[in-house]
Amino acid sequence: TTDEQGTVVIPELTSYYDNQIAVMDGDIPIEYGLQTAQLFIQPALRSGS
Repeated sequence: TTDEQGTVVIPELTSYYDNQIAVMDGDIPIEYGLQTAQLFIQPALRSGS
């Protein structure tokens, strides 16, 4: 779920390990395009705000 500006908060990420974040093609309007539908991120310990 995003806010009105499209910003998303994902609270359950594991520090220092690959976390897959993906967007399903059917979840976005057809007039929008994505360069990639998934990312792997590794947040640092206590890097949230």
